[in-house]
Amino acid sequence: MFGFGYFSLRIKIAKVQAELMAQVHNQQFVNEICQYAETIELIENLFKSAYYRKRKDATFLIVCAVLLRTIQNESLPLATRKSSYNWLKERYEKIQTDRQYCIDNFLLVADFEYALEDHQALSS
Repeated sequence: MFGFGYFSLRIKIAKVQAELMAQVHNQQFVNEICQYAETIELIENLFKSAYYRKRKDATFLIVCAVLLRTIQNESLPLATRKSSYNWLKERYEKIQTDRQYCIDNFLLVADFEYALEDHQALSS
């Protein structure tokens, strides 16, 4: 009934949820954004094709991408988007403490920065 691909995807989603749960400590919030159909598709695509997919920090960066997409998704509840904004901002600030990491991942860091700037109204 379920193939290897299904179980592989479930493991990837669980990794993302565990990474986010370590930061958020709110299972309901984690489930809300990680079980969303668009998020599942994003997770699958990033684990397959992101240039950083085989690195140790891949799950950290995928969570950042999930939070970024959540911020941009106006169909989600405002409270969810605001929480995602704050969690992404915290991760962005952590990234900013390592200059070399910023340089190595400048395109991603720029995406995070632009999303935070564009959706600054969510910071309240």
